[in-house]
Amino acid sequence: PQFTPGRFARLIEKYEAGSVFLVPSMAIELLGSDSARRYATDSVRLVGSTAAALPQPVALGLTRAFPNAQV
Repeated sequence: PQFTPGRFARLIEKYEAGSVFLVPSMAIELLGSDSARRYATDSVRLVGSTAAALPQPVALGLTRAFPNAQV
């Protein structure tokens, strides 16, 4: 299935995911939407990024979107 920020955040909330992994383009799309604010993401303790370097502004955005997580 294709990545959509809403589905991603909804599944985090539904399954109380503790770890999530994204590529930078997915993180940018997630941060550009309101999905991380509309759904409960406080269960996430680890956010990993793969495939390419994660730009510093995106990493900072992820720390705000997932306040309980190590990015």
